[in-house]
Amino acid sequence: MNIDDSPLSANSGPYGRRPPLLTRQIRESLLNRQTAGFDWLYIETVGLPDEYAQFDESVPEDVVAEWAVACGYTSLRDADQSVQRPQALLLCRPSKQLPEIKKQVINRFLLRQALILSRCIKSTYDPDKTLIITARRLQRKWDLYTIGGFYAPEY
Repeated sequence: MNIDDSPLSANSGPYGRRPPLLTRQIRESLLNRQTAGFDWLYIETVGLPDEYAQFDESVPEDVVAEWAVACGYTSLRDADQSVQRPQALLLCRPSKQLPEIKKQVINRFLLRQALILSRCIKSTYDPDKTLIITARRLQRKWDLYTIGGFYAPEY
């Protein structure tokens, strides 16, 4: 195969600029789709209400352990293994709203939110990460999405 015939040679024009046709095709494939160029499935919003995310003089891990005991678990580790949470690697995007709070099961709700938030780092939720509970992690609010489905079709 001649290098000049390579499909990759269409990616750059003179002086590294893209040809107008290619630029137009990329822009249309990204911007003229209803999904804005990607297909991320929304999973859920996670976050603790502000009144529960303030850890002035208390240790966040101790507070979450108290929520676990209030839900009937023997320890935080027992709760971590038993509470149902997403099992896939997910993309985290900052959220402007809190999840709906279920007042009748407030401790179980808070515990689940804390266990998920403790595994969210930078822009991903990883269920296989070690449980690290800090005030900063528990004060964040995230929308969780599946990863994938970018604008390029699969062949």
